[in-house]
Amino acid sequence: MRRSIVRNLISVILVVSLIFVIQVNAEKIACIGNSITSYKGAYPNNIHEDSYPVQLRILMGDEYEIQNFGVSGTTLLKHGDYPIWDELAFSDALTFEPDIVTILLGTNDSKPQNWVYKDEFIPDYTAMVDTFLSLGSNPEIYACLPPPAFSSKYDITDSIIVNDICPMIQQVADDKNLPVIDFYTHFLDKAYLSYDGIHPTEDGLWEYAKVIYNTLTGNTVQSIKEVNLALNKPVYPLNGTGVSDYLVDGDVRTVWDCGEGGSVTIDLGAIESVDMFQILLSAPVNFGYTIEISGDSATWATAAGPSDNPDTTQAAIESIDPTDARWVRFSFDPGEQPLQIVELRVLETAVIHAPAMTYTVNRVTSSYVKYDLTITSSIKGGYIKYISTDSLGGIYAGGMGYRLNDKIVKPEVLLDGQERYYVAEYYNNGYDVSSDVIKVDYSIVTGVKGKALSIPGRFDLGQNYPNPFNPSTMIRYHLETAGKIKIVVYDCLGKEVGILADGFQRAGDHSVQFRSGHLSSGVYFYTLEAGGLKIARKMLLIK
Repeated sequence: MRRSIVRNLISVILVVSLIFVIQVNAEKIACIGNSITSYKGAYPNNIHEDSYPVQLRILMGDEYEIQNFGVSGTTLLKHGDYPIWDELAFSDALTFEPDIVTILLGTNDSKPQNWVYKDEFIPDYTAMVDTFLSLGSNPEIYACLPPPAFSSKYDITDSIIVNDICPMIQQVADDKNLPVIDFYTHFLDKAYLSYDGIHPTEDGLWEYAKVIYNTLTGNTVQSIKEVNLALNKPVYPLNGTGVSDYLVDGDVRTVWDCGEGGSVTIDLGAIESVDMFQILLSAPVNFGYTIEISGDSATWATAAGPSDNPDTTQAAIESIDPTDARWVRFSFDPGEQPLQIVELRVLETAVIHAPAMTYTVNRVTSSYVKYDLTITSSIKGGYIKYISTDSLGGIYAGGMGYRLNDKIVKPEVLLDGQERYYVAEYYNNGYDVSSDVIKVDYSIVTGVKGKALSIPGRFDLGQNYPNPFNPSTMIRYHLETAGKIKIVVYDCLGKEVGILADGFQRAGDHSVQFRSGHLSSGVYFYTLEAGGLKIARKMLLIK
C-alpha cells in the first residue's frame, strides 16, 4: 500500500516537473503597444481574448509563452500625454524577461499635442530598444511600423505616421540592426479591417497575428474556400410531389416543413468528391435521418445513419471519407416534434470545413427581435469565430475572435428594418476556412420565414386591411393550386392566439376576417401555410 502511494507521488512529481520544464523552456514573446495591441483597453491581468497577442498564441502553439503588454492611449514619447514608460505594463514586460519583443507604438504620438516633441522620438525609441537589450534574456526586438490611420478620429494624423514616424522607426531599426514588421504597407489596402478607421475588427486582429506569425516562423496560414455542392441544385421528392427549393437556397430565413417525414434527393449535376453533410434546422429537436449517395441514381449506398440523433440539435453534421457521388438522398423521421429544415448542405472534399450557423428566436416586439446565433464546429478540436456586418461588405457590426470551442452561442438583437450578415470561420493546424454569408432580418419573427417561392403551388398573402385596425380586419390571399392550407395569428411573443383557416381550399382568391375580441393593443403576426411553405405578415391592433 505504501509502495503504491510512493509510486503515485513520484508520478505526480514527474508530471509537474515536466510541465514546469516545458513552461520554463517556452520561448517568451512580449507584445508592446497601445490600444491596437491591448484591444478594448485590456491590461496584462485582463487580456481580451480577441487581442492579436492572444490570437498569436493560437498560431504559434504551446512552445511559446506570449504576453500582451499593450496599454490603450499610450505614446512612445516620454513627453507625450500618456507615455507607456510610466505604466505598470511596461515594467511588467521587463520583469517578464522576454526572448522576443514586438514594439507597435507611434499611432498616438501623431496627435498634435504629442508631435510637438517629434525631435525626441528617435532618442526615445532608441532608449526603449536599449532598455530591452539590457535584459539578461538578450531578446530579439522587432520594430513595427504602425498601420495607416483611415480616420482623423482621436486627432491621430496619418500624414505624420507615414511621412515622419515610419521613417524614424526605420532609421532606428537600421541603426540598431533590428528586423522590421511593416504593418503600414500591409494594411494600406485593408481599411475594411478597421471598424473606426483606427482600431481593428476581429478579422483585423487575426491579420496582425498572421503577419507576426509569418515574420517569426516563415509560415503562412492557408485559406480554404468552402464549396457547398448542393447550393441551388435540383431537389426531387421520393414520392413525386412538390418539394420546396428552400432546402438548397442558401437562405437561413426560409424553411421546409418536413411534415410526417419522407425523402428528398439532390442532383449535384456531376460526379463530385464529397466528405461532409449538414442538416440545419429552424429549432433544436430530436429527429432521425439517413443519408445515401449514388453515382447513377439506381444503385445507392448508405453514407450516414440511420441516426436516431438522441440529443436535441439544430445542426446535424456528418463526416465521411472522401467519396464520389452525383446524387444524395436524405430521408427524415421527424419524431414527435415538428421538423422544419432550413438547409441541406453537401460539402466538397476539403482539408477542413467551416462551422454551421443557425439561430433561435427568443423574443419579438414591435421594434426589435432577440435571437441566439449558434456557431457549431463541423470538425472537433479546432478554433471557431464569427464576424457580422450591417450589409454585404458594409459596416462592421460585431463578432468574436477565434476560440478553442466546438459550439458558441451569442445573444443578438436586431431592430425592425435592420438586416445583418454573418460569416463563421474555422482554424486548425495552418488552415482556415470561411462559411457562406448568411443574412438575418426582421422576417425571422415567430420562427416563420417571410419569403415565398413560385414552386410548388405559388400563393400570395396580402397585407391586412385596414391596418392598424380595431376591432376587425380583412386578410386576403391567393392560391395558385388547390390544397390544404392553414392561417394562424400569433402575438409578439410567438404565442398562437387564433386559427382563421385550416383545411382544403380551391385555387383562386380568398379572404378571411380576423376579429380581435379580447386581445389587447399591440403587434400581431399572421401566417399562411400551404404545400410545406409558410409566409408571414405583421399587423397592428390599436384599441
